[in-house]
Amino acid sequence: MHEWPLIAFTTLIQISIGCFLLTMFYRINGKQEQTIHLPLMVSWFIGGVGLFVSVFHLGNPWHIFNTINNVFSSWMSREVVFVGGYMGLLTLSIACLIWRKTYINVLLMLTTIVGICTVFVMSNIYVNSLFLLWNGWITYSSFVATTLIAGGVIACLALVISLREQHNFLIIKQVITQFFTFAALAVVLNIISYLYLQGHIASNATIGISAKYVDSALVLQLTLIKAILLVIGLSCMIFFRVKLEQGISLFVISIASISIVAAEIVGRCSFFFLGA
Repeated sequence: MHEWPLIAFTTLIQISIGCFLLTMFYRINGKQEQTIHLPLMVSWFIGGVGLFVSVFHLGNPWHIFNTINNVFSSWMSREVVFVGGYMGLLTLSIACLIWRKTYINVLLMLTTIVGICTVFVMSNIYVNSLFLLWNGWITYSSFVATTLIAGGVIACLALVISLREQHNFLIIKQVITQFFTFAALAVVLNIISYLYLQGHIASNATIGISAKYVDSALVLQLTLIKAILLVIGLSCMIFFRVKLEQGISLFVISIASISIVAAEIVGRCSFFFLGA
């Protein structure tokens, strides 16, 4: 399995984007602006780690300049441009906070748009690959689901940390509700993705990769592990929400975050095994 840099890169960038998106939903609802500093910094840090890991896939950092030569014909070139654009805009937004003590709405809006487009562009690299099991709904749903549920839970954790000293349970409940909206969409996408995949494997109607080369048992095992981790994570979030007014437990929401992120990493491993 030589795809570990790609697994880490795609997962971390999507978590960063999802964290940023939930934070923007929170901000749009008119919440205290100073509480979004931490989630935006977390989003930037995770994205930065993702960029660093991508170097191990390229082999040589200077190869990045070669990959952008075909931006009009290559989805990989577009990925480099959009990921770089997203991280650049996010960096500018944070720099404006440091220098001007405020955010620029236009920059945040552009970062949101470019972030969403980045997930689409990343998906199309695999949708347009030689492996037909990647050529469809499974890729889009997998990448969007990771963005929503893993990025969402990290944003939720960061916002809870920012809000805990205020003991504003109403706002924290609203943040958790927004996360569950993201999570519900992600769960639906995961279910549809799994059904779509099983339909293709069962029919053996693939080009470029045949169902007989797919380790269906391994994919099923990884899917079950992912499902168990998601159940643990979501159960912890429900418990956190129910017991919130008795005290803010960072331990519980941290376990939820670890479980959900681990679930998406396992799911991404399963995704890459399809094209191994």
